[in-house]
Amino acid sequence: MTATALRERSVGSTVRLTREDEVELAKRIERDDKAAREQLIMANQGLIWHVLRTEFRGFIYLWDDLFQEGQVGLIKAVDRFDWRRGCKFSSYAVWWIRREIQLALGRWWTGAARIPESRLKELRAFNLATQKLADRLSRPPTPEEIAGELGVPLDNVYDLLKMMVAGRRLVSLEALEERGRSVMHLVADESLPDAEEGLEPRLRHSLRRVIGVSLTEKQRQVICLRYGLDLDGEPLRPLSQREIAQQMDITPQAVSRIEERALARIRAEMDLITQSLRRID
Repeated sequence: MTATALRERSVGSTVRLTREDEVELAKRIERDDKAAREQLIMANQGLIWHVLRTEFRGFIYLWDDLFQEGQVGLIKAVDRFDWRRGCKFSSYAVWWIRREIQLALGRWWTGAARIPESRLKELRAFNLATQKLADRLSRPPTPEEIAGELGVPLDNVYDLLKMMVAGRRLVSLEALEERGRSVMHLVADESLPDAEEGLEPRLRHSLRRVIGVSLTEKQRQVICLRYGLDLDGEPLRPLSQREIAQQMDITPQAVSRIEERALARIRAEMDLITQSLRRID
């Protein structure tokens, strides 16, 4: 069962609080009651999923990461909630959850501390359209197809791609430099022609973002172990599928399937990014 499924199942089993319960817990929290604080946090985990489903459907492959960001917002809401104002806790908490998720997306995609709501809506629509087209076509969509799906000028799509490519991601993967059978070689295929000066460094940076952002936690773990990558960028000894299977307590066949899907995802996103960079140049 995925981390997402486990969280959703635990949320479904949580007892819902009444308005009176929330006020009582808030009063206890004011008296530094840690048990009450934990209870209010746990009882409102479902708010995070509500925000993700209704406002961030286009980022579904990031939901595990975004859930953690939403959790930060929920905790801030619990610590700042003033029951005397008569506001429902859920309404107050949703604002904080949304804010932390938006801040995270701003950092990941643009390198900025905050992303404007208008730009965030464009990114949501872009990601949702890309996923729909990929499912429908069984291949990565072209920028032209994405523009058609969204009903926007092609230049708008390239602007979004340029912003995403220029963004910074927390995970550093400097170990992708020439190291024999590196991940870059695997995903590049024919997309890294040496003749295009300046393109490869940007693609390598984009690859770091794709591995850090677009893969599931398990896919990222397999790729890093398989090709000797470390979150701090230090090269490690690449492991065999059997060694990874033992470390992750799964079968070698499962490792192979996870690796195959991860590389397919990387190739698909890198293909789209390569097209955008060539158009931008």
